[in-house]
Amino acid sequence: MGVLQPLMGDVTRLPDRFFLGGPLQLRGFRTKGLGPRAKIDGKGFDAAGAKGGDAYFAAGAAITTMLPSQALQAVNARLHAFANCGNNVAISQRRGQGGSRSDGSGELFEKARCVLGVGVVLPLQNMRVEVNYCWAVRAYRELGDRLARWQVGIGFES
Repeated sequence: MGVLQPLMGDVTRLPDRFFLGGPLQLRGFRTKGLGPRAKIDGKGFDAAGAKGGDAYFAAGAAITTMLPSQALQAVNARLHAFANCGNNVAISQRRGQGGSRSDGSGELFEKARCVLGVGVVLPLQNMRVEVNYCWAVRAYRELGDRLARWQVGIGFES
């Protein structure tokens, strides 16, 4: 969970903002696939137009078990079922020259996105590989959410 508040001025900058989505952050959403997005000519959302948010939260739970195959047990592969929830919102933006601010903090939990899924996890010495299938329980395509049913995630550990 995080909140960004600018020290000087009333607008946060793009490199400072939070981006959410992807198999290692919030499964079921494409990388940077959740949160404020740029619109194309006021019609639809730009697929690459992630603007980032000023506040986010992400939570997850998983149940893991060994697979029945002895070959997969030999490489320590595991089956897991998971649930992920999260959101990413802009809480302050400059509006017009009056400088009035919009507060989207109420949407942070009210419009949380939720995903359920199953997958196979292969823990290696310094990394973790996941192949997951995801079902969006709650998503908002009208807000530009970019979903991914199948995901492959590779996480490195030191």
